[in-house]
Amino acid sequence: MKAIRKSDGKVIEVREWRDTSDVVYSDPDMNRFYQASELDFNVEMTFDGWVARDKNGLIYAYTRKPTRLSNFWLDLSGGCLSMPTIPPFSSLTWESDPIEVSITIKPKAR
Repeated sequence: MKAIRKSDGKVIEVREWRDTSDVVYSDPDMNRFYQASELDFNVEMTFDGWVARDKNGLIYAYTRKPTRLSNFWLDLSGGCLSMPTIPPFSSLTWESDPIEVSITIKPKAR
């Protein structure tokens, strides 16, 4: 997961480690450990993927370009994320090819 290191504002990748009394985070190589208080997890994330509309009208996002089956699209490498049927996807149809997208996810302001 991504976090902002409070000491310098740098966005870093960390892994969560739990023991009986505390949660700590490390960099992927486990060379450095952080307490939760040293990190800010309100990080905007962007991933590239594909969006397609199933025959029933529902829209899904995929990490890899999906394959059309009889009534739906399938990405054999993993799951999918249900998307709202709003612009810019209103013109996407079952007959359309999947479209390549960048999707940004960010926490809501509190």
